[in-house]
Amino acid sequence: MLQTQIKLTALSAATLLAASTVAVAKDNLVVAFQGALKSPPVQCHMKVVAQGVSEVAGWKTEFHAGGSAFASPKKLYPQLSRGITDLSHMPLAYTPGRFPLAEIAMLPFVQKDHKALATALNKLTDKYLKSEFKGTVPFGLMVLPPYHIHLKKPVNNIVTDLKGLRIRVVGKGLSTAFRALGADVVGMPVTQVYENMQKGVMNGYVLPFPANVVFKLHEVADYHALVNISSAVVFLGMSQKAWDSLSAAQQKQVSAKFIGPEAAVRYSSCFDKVDKIGLALSKKSKGTIYQPTDAEIEKLRKIAQPATDSYLAGVEKKGLPGKVFYNELTTMAAAEAKARMSK
Repeated sequence: MLQTQIKLTALSAATLLAASTVAVAKDNLVVAFQGALKSPPVQCHMKVVAQGVSEVAGWKTEFHAGGSAFASPKKLYPQLSRGITDLSHMPLAYTPGRFPLAEIAMLPFVQKDHKALATALNKLTDKYLKSEFKGTVPFGLMVLPPYHIHLKKPVNNIVTDLKGLRIRVVGKGLSTAFRALGADVVGMPVTQVYENMQKGVMNGYVLPFPANVVFKLHEVADYHALVNISSAVVFLGMSQKAWDSLSAAQQKQVSAKFIGPEAAVRYSSCFDKVDKIGLALSKKSKGTIYQPTDAEIEKLRKIAQPATDSYLAGVEKKGLPGKVFYNELTTMAAAEAKARMSK
């Protein structure tokens, strides 16, 4: 009798365990990102990828856009790596120091052609960056159109007249470069820039023209210097937990459609049209578009170079191949840019 009860108890426990397993079986894709779902870039990359993955996996798609609990900019990557969310994209600069090698792509004047840099960066991801993205599966590292300097009021000299101005800059290397120019550097999410510019708390910001469209920043800046000083690198990828829940066949399908250098360039291209719109809006709102001379750009480059050297030295101190990666990345990006020009 006792043995029968033990067997029944064991059977009941096994049944409950099986039922519990079925209850938590994955049936949806939790997607979190900064910005609005209706914005053209998000429609072009994040929505397409999310719906594509859900179609392959047979999941429902659950979107959490900017402003929601899951879409706090600084929490996007930690949530993803822990498996709280399944698919996300976020600027690497929002978690400074977490991706020391990948952030090299955002150092001053590394970017000369953002799509060429995206190609090179993603070709080198497996070789250099895998450990930086532990807990996730990178689909692509997007490189956005170039950063420019946007100010509330014009200046006479873009090299010397930034002294004392409060300017929003993100990224360790770039922030160091602007401090060398005398700027009072402030790091903040792009969602806070409009209000601070409007209130006069900030004098300017360093961002690409798409930000002027998405966040209406052309309304609060009247001077735009086309310095092409850097580019944002934006991670788009899946949690390792969600990836592992896909079958091998499903992973193969997703990889073929949404992962790799070509996919990353495709995602980066989602910002090209809105970059042109941002420039046009800035002109239309009676803003001054200033093209610095070659001599001014060279002065900016020389002032910024120690920031690059310092950043690379810091990466090397961590035991990481900062200089080797920098040299390989810039050489490959230059070759990719040359190849793109010849097409």
